[in-house]
Order: sequence, then structure tokens, then C-alpha cells
Amino acid sequence: MGQVLQSSIDIAFEEAVHGAERQIAINRGRGSERLRVKIPAGIKDGGKIRLAGKGEHGGDLYIKVGVLPHADFWREDDDLYIEVPITIMEAALGASVKVPTLDGAVNLKVP
Repeated sequence: MGQVLQSSIDIAFEEAVHGAERQIAINRGRGSERLRVKIPAGIKDGGKIRLAGKGEHGGDLYIKVGVLPHADFWREDDDLYIEVPITIMEAALGASVKVPTLDGAVNLKVP
């Protein structure tokens, strides 16, 4: 009968947003095995990935994913946030402000 195995990995914030592929080592009674794991885009901190049949004797392997914090961005549900300072004049009169994103900066119009 198959036995469920559990493991965990930590990934960068960007990997959680865009998805990634990682190679992990699983220690088994007969030694270590290297597996490629596809991390789906949008996975949340504490999310689990199931690898069917990769546990002991054909059981499943569950990998708990920890998402490391980012220096500038944070996540609330499925939304990403960043604080961008603007001057009082830009807020009062409107402006075009360069806003960093995970895919490069964009210009945002402040009405």
C-alpha cells in the first residue's frame, strides 16, 4: 500500500507570481531521489503541490510551499500591492508617475 510523503520548499515571491520549476531531493529509505516540481503561477504561501505516485510505494508526495517576502511588493488574496510616494503637488494637480511592477516599470496617470 502506498504511503504519503510530505516535504516543503521556500520560493521567491516572483516565482510564486509567475510560476517556476524547481528540482528537489526527496530522501527515501533506499536513498535520495531528485524530482522536478512545477510550481503553478499564483500559488499562495502555505499552498500544497501534489505529486501523484511519488511518495513511498506509489503513494502521493505533498510539497508545502513557503513564499518568501518581497522587499517592495505584498500580496492580499489575488492582488499585488506596492506603495509609491507622490508629492502633494502631484496628488493635487495630477501627474504621470513611474510605478515598478514585477515585469518592469509602467507609467501610471494620477488624475
